[in-house]
Amino acid sequence: MWASDGFALAAVVAFVVGGVVLGVVDVRTRKLPDRLLLATALGVLASLVASAWHAGDPSALVRAGVGALVMFVVFLGIALAVPGELGFGDVKLAGVVGLMTGWFGWLTLLAAAVLTFVLAGAVAIGLLMIRRAGRRSTLPLGPFMILGALAALGVAAL
Repeated sequence: MWASDGFALAAVVAFVVGGVVLGVVDVRTRKLPDRLLLATALGVLASLVASAWHAGDPSALVRAGVGALVMFVVFLGIALAVPGELGFGDVKLAGVVGLMTGWFGWLTLLAAAVLTFVLAGAVAIGLLMIRRAGRRSTLPLGPFMILGALAALGVAAL
């Protein structure tokens, strides 16, 4: 689907490149730097705006913007409801994930959100089972958000 649209493909590439860098940084430092988040968001947004302009149809861009807002607000709500579990970098990354996946549809966005927690939960359970983590251990969520989004985008490409 998106492979035939060069601008949408550019957005996916920007998301993948930025996501890989953000994921590695999050694993190493437990932080998602604002500059990297902004660069990734701007790369994705610029490509999606170009795609909408080229197609002459802003509906997917509007949906992507609403998706970004929805994901940001949901993750902000989680961060506020359970202090200390999500950082604000995770909240901002959720907005970028919502922007990217929202472009391809509500089901893609929902799949990315659900897969984030399924993947994080599976890894957490695995680490608990092999005794590499305890009940109070934490995992950086950023890599799981990126992986969940990439899996959802892969399905959307079919």
